[in-house]
Amino acid sequence: MKSQRNRTGDKDKGRGGEEVSPSGCYLCCLRHLAWGPIWKPLCSGGFNTSILWRLKGSATFHSGVNFDAEVCYFDNALTTARTFSQDNTVAFPISQSGGMHMDLKNTNILVVDDEKDAALFIAKALERRGATVQTALSAVEALEKLKKSEVDVCLTDMRMPDMDGLELLKNIKKEYPSTEVVVFTAYASVGTAVEAMRRGAFDYIPKPVEPDELFSCLEKIQTIRRLGQENRLLRQQLDEHYGYMKIVGEHPSMREVKETIKTVARSDSTVLISGESGTGKELVACALHYQSPRSGKPFIKVSCGVFSDELLGSELFGHEKGAFTGAIQRHKGRFELADSGTLFLDEIGDASPNIQKKLLRVIDKQEFERVGGTQTIRCDVRLIFATNKDLEEEVRKGAFREDLYFRLKVIPIKLPPLRERTSDIPLLVDHFIEKYSRETNKKVTGISDEALELLCSYPWPGNVRELENSIERAIVMTKGQTIEVPDLPDDVVLNSGLQVVGEEFSLAKAKENFERRYLENALRKDRGNISKTAQRIRLSRKNLYQKIVKYGIELEKYK
Repeated sequence: MKSQRNRTGDKDKGRGGEEVSPSGCYLCCLRHLAWGPIWKPLCSGGFNTSILWRLKGSATFHSGVNFDAEVCYFDNALTTARTFSQDNTVAFPISQSGGMHMDLKNTNILVVDDEKDAALFIAKALERRGATVQTALSAVEALEKLKKSEVDVCLTDMRMPDMDGLELLKNIKKEYPSTEVVVFTAYASVGTAVEAMRRGAFDYIPKPVEPDELFSCLEKIQTIRRLGQENRLLRQQLDEHYGYMKIVGEHPSMREVKETIKTVARSDSTVLISGESGTGKELVACALHYQSPRSGKPFIKVSCGVFSDELLGSELFGHEKGAFTGAIQRHKGRFELADSGTLFLDEIGDASPNIQKKLLRVIDKQEFERVGGTQTIRCDVRLIFATNKDLEEEVRKGAFREDLYFRLKVIPIKLPPLRERTSDIPLLVDHFIEKYSRETNKKVTGISDEALELLCSYPWPGNVRELENSIERAIVMTKGQTIEVPDLPDDVVLNSGLQVVGEEFSLAKAKENFERRYLENALRKDRGNISKTAQRIRLSRKNLYQKIVKYGIELEKYK
């Protein structure tokens, strides 16, 4: 290659001191690439400072000779260039500060331009940085594609037939508010820029589009979207974290559970949480995640009992477009969403044999395929399972795989039903009163002894969840600052029974307590109407009145 002088009369120096030419064959190569509207001619005099234009590909000279070249670094002149022959693609020019290391992986971009070559060139450039890109040659086509697939960013030209960029922007922001829109046009004006921003455009870029400006804009969008995701994750973490801090219970069985959580949380071992419905299995799973090294990563939950076999497979492993009727686009499953984090599978005892087989493989090899797909996907997920069934019994009946069961119960955690730790009920009641008084903005400060005694004598088939719902209802219903028996749900009042322990309660006292609660509930149903209650429970009005006086029942509470 002949050495030529640059515009200042000095020879250009390569980074190693070699002499290179700012024009000649390299410039000829660049000038004849069809870069359309995104290319500012290099021959217009002077070069953009600190821009690294990467040419990886086969470029053709006037003579038709192919030349493989890479790297021309601009600092008012070309300073380095070298040949190679390994890659046959052309990369989009990028800047050192505006996206040279930018990664667009997991970013879905729609490029809209009525000039096909321009749209395809931008699409290829974005794909090289990992983006999933679609193109549309009109606004109408763009809206059709938006209906069928999720789009993070739409890059659209301003002037197009039928519907211009501003009208497309208006439609996108109305129907798909989470999609960011960047408008670019060769017909720049302050008016159109203001109008585009007013309608919700993220940015406005004049044509010819400078690579620095485009990638800088996409980088800002990535940053804002990431911050939004992190903000949502932090809010979720705060909720879940404080939920863990509020695992209430001092019964020996609950102390053991909390000690186990502290011990195993920092490991990646699989955990199986068992217990009746409402005992707090999800809360324990949250605690395990948020005390683990994965706490800053996703915590994904799925209930196996609410999906059919086919839908559960799609939910867990994702599916490819066309995998089944209604699968109009690729769908990521919970395993992919939970990558690097924790996946909590509740009601695992309801999983079908087919799902059990797939789960066994994921546990063993940390890999799977989407429904309808052939690509093997690897994942790094900590697994926590929960069940309200006796899985050992399910294994004996042949309803659950024995090999899967042994892999699930590496770390078993058994949650006791509330009826086996009634000493925790007063603590739980105080906790829920504080929680729902704050949420409902009511000044409820406590619960009467009679109401608490009734709660402690109820068997709680729905466990802690049922107790929580009962206290929430009582706070909403009470007219005072203290929860009374009439504020409690009917089924709790009618089905409660004193637990007589030792000789503390005599039979006569137990009968009196039951009779008082029975009368209170009957009066509550009739809003304190003595005559109506007496008739319904087949007791004379005089007799009922005497018992009301005997037990100190305040009729005003029921009216």
